[in-house]
Amino acid sequence: MPLEWPEELIAVLACPKCKGELDRLDEPEGFGCRHCGLFYAVTDGIPDFLIEDAIPWDPAAGMER
Repeated sequence: MPLEWPEELIAVLACPKCKGELDRLDEPEGFGCRHCGLFYAVTDGIPDFLIEDAIPWDPAAGMER
């Protein structure tokens, strides 16, 4: 079950690569950047915002694996 993230926190989060706005995703849990097409996963409630760990993401198609 995804964690509840305070809206105040989500409002200040930005993509580490392009500094763009992030979309919160529930399944898989994480944050996606529409501008640079990267997904930052959340594992055990801890977001991983390392660019080298990001996964390619297409918001129109969902997650790539």
